[in-house]
Amino acid sequence: FSRSAAEARVAAARTAATCATTRAGERRRPARMASAGAPEGFRAPTRREVEELFPKASRGWANQAEEHSFWVEPAAIEGRVPEGLQGTYLRNGPGMTNVYGTPLKHPIDGDGMVVAISFFEGRVHFQNRFVQTQ
Repeated sequence: FSRSAAEARVAAARTAATCATTRAGERRRPARMASAGAPEGFRAPTRREVEELFPKASRGWANQAEEHSFWVEPAAIEGRVPEGLQGTYLRNGPGMTNVYGTPLKHPIDGDGMVVAISFFEGRVHFQNRFVQTQ
């Protein structure tokens, strides 16, 4: 990003953080520092705000209670798999984001899950497994 783009992001974050009310008109607590290096007045977006802005992306944090392994049907793929794409994409992240129905405070506090999306001869295979711990 160019410096001006970075400055614009900081300004947008500050503007969003200083809003005193939500869209529904409810009072909101003052913004807090997200970390020692965050700009003054910066706050992380709420889960609801992320879901509203990025509905498809927010599904990546959804609770996943089961393991799966299957070939993705070609009709379920938007666009096409690039010719010659071979390999496996691995994602390590949360699987369970609640414990017996009680939501966890942060998604990475949940049980770990590894997701593998493999590309082979124009086909796509999905598999996920919980991290095995003792």
